[in-house]
Amino acid sequence: MLRRRLTAFFVAIGLVLAACGPEGPRSESGAELGGKLVISSWGGSFSEATRQSLAQPFGKESGVDIQIVDAPGEHLAQVAAQRKAGKVRWDVIDSLDGPTAALMAKRGLLETLPGDVRTRLQKSTSEDMVLDYGVMQSSIANVLGCNRQKARSCPKSLADFFDTQRFPGPRMMYNAPIDNLYTAWAASGRVPENPTDADVDRAFALLEKIKPSVKVWWSSGDESQQALRSGQAVMGVVWNGRAKQLIDEGLQLDVVWKGAFYGPAYTVVVKDAPNKKAAFAYLEYYASHPAAEAQWAKAVSYGVANPKALDQLPAETARYLPEHPSHVDQLVTPNIDWFTANNDEINKRWKEFLGK
Repeated sequence: MLRRRLTAFFVAIGLVLAACGPEGPRSESGAELGGKLVISSWGGSFSEATRQSLAQPFGKESGVDIQIVDAPGEHLAQVAAQRKAGKVRWDVIDSLDGPTAALMAKRGLLETLPGDVRTRLQKSTSEDMVLDYGVMQSSIANVLGCNRQKARSCPKSLADFFDTQRFPGPRMMYNAPIDNLYTAWAASGRVPENPTDADVDRAFALLEKIKPSVKVWWSSGDESQQALRSGQAVMGVVWNGRAKQLIDEGLQLDVVWKGAFYGPAYTVVVKDAPNKKAAFAYLEYYASHPAAEAQWAKAVSYGVANPKALDQLPAETARYLPEHPSHVDQLVTPNIDWFTANNDEINKRWKEFLGK
């Protein structure tokens, strides 16, 4: 999968540019589309990038009034609560991580793409970028970051990160069980293709050892950045785009890509969204406007779906995308089917782990 996406992004750009003509969504007015659209995003600079690069231009072109609400890491719970209350308020979820998207689709919380919409999304991007329930908006890697100004010594690998004796200092990790299981497996040097109960036990055993040094279990990108700036954590797992932003700010951050948990994130339409027509039109606008995608990618340093967008990115931005040739073979991809099948048990154990 990564190699196919690498080809689409970095090798075949010239072929795509030569083969594709002008792109654009269907032309419909705000009144025809419903007049309003509510997008749930991730907060901070991420939401702002979506607002400025995608939502506002779409709203201006279509006449749709757009509202962005932030719910980092709470999308599944919020949508489930809205459905239970009998009033779905959101239309679109911005860059929903792959495991959560698959789980929500399995639970009937996401709309299936209409056939004509799916066809147009694939034409703008590629078959790999479009699932039954959404289009890839961002590709994210959980890299290891270390603040050289505050750490006594920075780890050079995930194995080093788990060695609290040789590399002391407060740490941070993402409060998401599947990410941390794969981080632990990568640190051990053995990442299972089809995890077993023994593999899960092995991962939790490693996490138990490092837990006393983990002072921040972050839930949002803003939280992770603030922890590294302040020294509340001197090293830890951080999204690659947030790491790039810290480096751009002047933070002396060492970044380790080997073993980074990799996952595409998908922009999706919530089941029974009140403004479903506008929601699908927004997905088409995103996929068919490479200049807007490039602007978004430059702001957040995450990969996007339309290969034409990559041609418009500065080399320094492209270098920090997970699909860059220097990173692609170092990444770890999760078994999404295994996660969705075992989600309840994993989440229960994770909550018990944090509560000890």
